[in-house]
Amino acid sequence: MSENKIGKTICRKRLEAGLTQLELANYIGVSKATVSKWESGKNLPDIALLPVLASFFDITVDELMDYKPQISEQAAEKLYNDFTTSLSYKSADEVFEECRNYIHKYYYCYHLNLKLCSFMYNHYSLADNPSKILHEICGIAERIFKNCKSHNITIQAKYIYICTLIQLKRYEEAEKAAESLVKPVINMPVLLSFIYYSQGKNKEAESMINSYIEQNLQLIFSAIPNACLFCTADDTEKILKRYERILLAANADEYYLEHMIRFYFSKSILYCNLGECEKALDSLEQFAELFEREVSSPEKSKNPQGKADSPFIKTYFTQEHFSLKVILSSVAEFLLNDDKISILKGEKRFTDVIKKLKTIKRVS
Repeated sequence: MSENKIGKTICRKRLEAGLTQLELANYIGVSKATVSKWESGKNLPDIALLPVLASFFDITVDELMDYKPQISEQAAEKLYNDFTTSLSYKSADEVFEECRNYIHKYYYCYHLNLKLCSFMYNHYSLADNPSKILHEICGIAERIFKNCKSHNITIQAKYIYICTLIQLKRYEEAEKAAESLVKPVINMPVLLSFIYYSQGKNKEAESMINSYIEQNLQLIFSAIPNACLFCTADDTEKILKRYERILLAANADEYYLEHMIRFYFSKSILYCNLGECEKALDSLEQFAELFEREVSSPEKSKNPQGKADSPFIKTYFTQEHFSLKVILSSVAEFLLNDDKISILKGEKRFTDVIKKLKTIKRVS
């Protein structure tokens, strides 16, 4: 880093704050001449003063030094995809070790740390010791949201942190962390779109409101499969029909296929819990049919605005995809080993679903 860069940053932030060199010097506890030398590039602040200056201007030390991460968000995304691909010919533990090397090398590159943390969470089940990986992910995510100043990155890191706590069955900690994220809904995009419209900026208004609607539809549809599992025996059919109507009204089988797939999978689990074998098999067959269509099709589904939608093997929050190995192994493990599905074992229709999943794996 050059002296000129940090001096320019100090000068710019000082002027933004409306301070003279003498006033800044008094606040920091140095002389006016010292501040002048910093800003002119003749000298550098003592290293012990860097966090003091950063805190004073309410910026990070990286921002004070005008440091730019060496890995862009696009490069981080590519790295995620490369690691996902490498799972097809490397063990998960080998790939996780490569992730660690990047995290250690770019310790304060939080968008990269978040991306790799997400990758590790999405694939931890493939590790020889999944619990160890979960504890590691928990530590990385916690470090990110406690230190990063980006609100978006912080929220995503805390989300992964909460999911990890749930997997570790640390429910009280997960509850406390999740409650801190629940905020009252403020429809600012609706208000902003109206402001755009009132100024004759119709394209901006349309784009804003459509994006807002799309985002909320995704959130609603992603919640429906989980809501299915909470149904009671008394209202099961009524609730399930209501959810299915909502999904079909939005053409979810065309535009939001990943959520429709999860819906039928959750229905099958619910019916198994209720001892409804035939209904569970019906839902499981629908799940397998849509899952095969999603994984095997070379065309990605489009949302109503014509943009590529995230497939079923992506998480709704980060929109990052799992490897096919993860989703198939997770589904197969559940279908073959979970006690909740035991009433279906031995049924020919159940065996046919397993065969279909194995065929998808070979085709892919």
